[in-house]
Amino acid sequence: MVKAGIDISEHNGTIDWKKVKTHIDFAILRAGYGRKNVDKKFNENITECEKRKIPVGIYWFSYATSVTGAKQEAEKCIATISKHKITYPVYFDFEYDSINNYRKVNGRSPTKKNIEDITTTFLAAIEKAGYKTGLYVNPDLGNKYFYSLLKNYDLWVAHWGVDKPGISCKMWQDSNKARIEGISGPVDSDLCYKDYSNTNDLLEKCFKTYNEIYLNIAREIIDGKWGAGAERIRKLKANDYDPNIAQAIVNLLLM
Repeated sequence: MVKAGIDISEHNGTIDWKKVKTHIDFAILRAGYGRKNVDKKFNENITECEKRKIPVGIYWFSYATSVTGAKQEAEKCIATISKHKITYPVYFDFEYDSINNYRKVNGRSPTKKNIEDITTTFLAAIEKAGYKTGLYVNPDLGNKYFYSLLKNYDLWVAHWGVDKPGISCKMWQDSNKARIEGISGPVDSDLCYKDYSNTNDLLEKCFKTYNEIYLNIAREIIDGKWGAGAERIRKLKANDYDPNIAQAIVNLLLM
């Protein structure tokens, strides 16, 4: 069954999620951008979605100009979303502004290899933290820079004003001019062709290894006792705990 959703950032202003809920099956929220920036409306939007039981996915807009920058962005993304239930993928969003920033910092245009390395570094870190992952592209950038990666990830393709997306995908951003009750102004609309409500392989593993020790660790993580992002991963590993299992159990507890 195809599900209808929207993707949202601070640019959409204050949203009446009570009204929006009646028109959508899911929402993809911008958690932030760059190495340090949390979307100004993210905490408000995800709190409202959780309150109204709207399934949520995430996207992070990248300004990474190196593999190191991609790692830092992933750490910030994980720290931002770690206390929330994320049902849909965490998407990596690298667009024309990202390429312009790369040119500005490095004095040259990125190669396919540069962008592939940045993309895979970010998404590998997100997957390691226990989340589903995906890649946001449009047909132009997808075929120009991401071609060799398109088969490796669940794609979210932006292609407006056409009968079907130009690249095979799991989710299609079909318009940037939709009108939804509860949102002032136009909004991006999306159609999802994959059921992301099923547990993934990591959660299956968690059910098999679920025990009181990890349950207590997960509760401590939710209470903030293990820090966030890379700090949390380091502490867990130093105490012989698998951070992937711990994070996935946190996700289970937050369901």
